[in-house]
Amino acid sequence: LSMRTKAQLVDFVEELFRLEGSARELGVDAGTLRGFIRIVSRHYRGNPYHNFHHAADTVNTVGWMVSRPVLHGQLPLHYRFLLMLTALIHDVEHPGNNNLWEVQTQSELARAYEYVAVLEKHSYAVTLRFLADPAYDLFRPFGEAQAREWLRILQEIVLATDFATHRQFLDEFKAYMGSHGPDFRDPEFLSWLARAVMKAADIANTSKPFPQAKVWGQRVMMEFWAQGVLEKRRNLPIGPLNDPETVQLNAAQAGFIRFAALELFELLKGIDPGLQEMVETLRKNLALYEEKARRGDGLFE
Repeated sequence: LSMRTKAQLVDFVEELFRLEGSARELGVDAGTLRGFIRIVSRHYRGNPYHNFHHAADTVNTVGWMVSRPVLHGQLPLHYRFLLMLTALIHDVEHPGNNNLWEVQTQSELARAYEYVAVLEKHSYAVTLRFLADPAYDLFRPFGEAQAREWLRILQEIVLATDFATHRQFLDEFKAYMGSHGPDFRDPEFLSWLARAVMKAADIANTSKPFPQAKVWGQRVMMEFWAQGVLEKRRNLPIGPLNDPETVQLNAAQAGFIRFAALELFELLKGIDPGLQEMVETLRKNLALYEEKARRGDGLFE
């Protein structure tokens, strides 16, 4: 995703919703959706990584994923729309630091959300605030019962992006798929699939062509390092990726792909082989990062 102004990104995201098609097929009001996209964009902050560019890139990725043959043909229409919507709002008002920082500093947000999935819960709460305004209420035309169910699904998908639970999710999703075949009529399967698709899209910068993946990697490290500086100042434990004096970025990116991303994307490819392209690019990027790590290349080389 090339760098654009926020106004251009609003147009881009609106076009992504139009091209993916689920909002239109469900009958979501186009003007309300555009207003919603615009208000969400205003509440993303100017962080190096967790900004509206990341939101737009995640919407783009979800749109591509749910347009693959199996997912497009069998994933219920409202799940496609809710995944697009989650991609848009999942990091709204992200402060540029992680949940551990909020917890360790006992921040106002940490206290408000009981020290668990702090930033994810906040993004969902901000979204509820938008939807409470009739000008942005995407769900109102569908009735109260439908709106409650869609909000439940939206909340479930947003909370799944808390990376603290990533390993547990992978293990449980793998176990579930080992004992159940894909059944798009089963609500339990749909829950697992929707959360997995969103989690994959959220970290799919690693699956983009390497020049793009490298830029996203540089940007996320800028956030980690800024937090590391603050952790040092407050004599807090420094996060494992937050110290620019010790972190070998290429090795860190390779490790992330190998232990966090690749397994998730391979599980999803087992459900929709149309996602094979993402797995292949991940493997190419992994090899490139490992080679750069062996050579001792720096972050911006």
